Amino acid sequence: MKGRISGNTVTIERDCRGQGYEGPCNQVYTGKLNGDVIEGSFTLNGRTIGTWTLYLDSVTHPEVSTEQKDSSDTEGVYEPVAGLANLLVSGTYRVNARVSQHFPSTWTLKVSNGRISGKSKWHCCPGPRIDPMKGRISGNTVTIERDCRGQGYEGPCNQVYTGKLNGNVIEGSFTLNGRTIGTWTLYLDSVTHPEVSTTKKKQYELTPGYKIIEKK
Repeated sequence: MKGRISGNTVTIERDCRGQGYEGPCNQVYTGKLNGDVIEGSFTLNGRTIGTWTLYLDSVTHPEVSTEQKDSSDTEGVYEPVAGLANLLVSGTYRVNARVSQHFPSTWTLKVSNGRISGKSKWHCCPGPRIDPMKGRISGNTVTIERDCRGQGYEGPCNQVYTGKLNGNVIEGSFTLNGRTIGTWTLYLDSVTHPEVSTTKKKQYELTPGYKIIEKK
């Protein structure tokens, strides 16, 4: 097998010629991170024939020798793609909540050691409002609670947003006072970092490892 990681997409090629198989045999597996799995479709000699799933929580790590290895041994070895805790960082994000209609929102979040605090800005309801948020990251799942009491809204109002990483978005469902009422999407590529100076904004890129690094 050989392949590459680009953003949250992995492409792996399998040379399946010979060993009793007659004729050309080349399979290409393309997938994206979805929660605790990587899943997608694969082709045989250029034609899509099926789907596949790789279970990240099934990984086993071969023992690393204590002997000094030649530097060439590390060629082509990459760390896994970044997880949710590395992608959902402090900043302001565009969010879309859907019930019977779309409710766009802007969430300004502070993320530290898997804990989330911040505020969300809405056009309704019943009027424009800003509500406090708090939550946590556990594995590739995020849970964020919105206190939506008051500001013209009568009665109890507690929303809980639960979502998983899916490519460049976090998406899932949300509840109102314990009852599931809709779905939501947070767009990771919409993030802005207010703490970065406007004179010279830093640029970031996703490495094939666990970190988001600053471009030089």
